Amino acid sequence: MKHITVIPATGGAYRDLTLEPGTTARDVKRALELSNDNVLTKGRGAEPIADDENLYETLSDGAKLYATTSVEWGGIIFDLLNYLLAPPSPKERVRICRTYNPAGGQVIAVPRNPIPYWMERGWVREGREYCGKYFTQFGRWAGRITESPGGRVDTYIAQPPRALESHPHWPCFRKREDGWYFVHPVHDVPDVSAAILAVEKTLNESFNPN
Repeated sequence: MKHITVIPATGGAYRDLTLEPGTTARDVKRALELSNDNVLTKGRGAEPIADDENLYETLSDGAKLYATTSVEWGGIIFDLLNYLLAPPSPKERVRICRTYNPAGGQVIAVPRNPIPYWMERGWVREGREYCGKYFTQFGRWAGRITESPGGRVDTYIAQPPRALESHPHWPCFRKREDGWYFVHPVHDVPDVSAAILAVEKTLNESFNPN
C-alpha cells in the first residue's frame, strides 16, 4: 500500500489516498469524482499524468499531486484525457482517508492547509493582479497574471528563455512592452493556478523537446 495526497490547484480540501497495486491516474480521478477537464500533475513544469499511468509503480510513498484544469495555448489541441477503455472500479484500488498510522499504531489526524497553487508557490496578489515566478528545474522567470471582474484570466511572462522559441507554442507568446509577453490561450483560462501550471509545463517542454 502507498499513501499520496491530491491537492486542488485552486485551493480546497486536500485528499489523502491509499493506493493499492495497479492503481492508475484514471482510478484516482474517478474516486475523487474529478471531471474530464481535470488532469493530475506533479507541479512545477511536470507533464500531466496520463490516465493509464500506474501510479502505484511511479509514485513514492507520501507523494503529492495537484489536480488542475488543463490549459491550451494557441491553436494546438492536446488530448490529455483518454476514456476509450473502461477501467476497473476505482473502489477496488483507491481508498480515501483522513488519517495515517505512525509507528506504534496510534492514529493521528493530519491537519491540512487548503491553499491554491499560486499561493503555495509564493505568488503575491494585489487586487486583481498576481505576481510571482514560474519555476522549472531549468530556471525561473518572472510572471504576472491579471483577472478581470468578469473572470477573464490573462497570463504574462517576462523575458522568456530562448529555448521557448523552438516550441510549437512560441507563436502564442506575443511580445508586449518592457520585455513582457502575453500568452494567448485557445479557450478562456479557468483560474490563476491553472495558468501557472500550464506555463511551467510549456517552459519545461521547451528544454525537453523529446
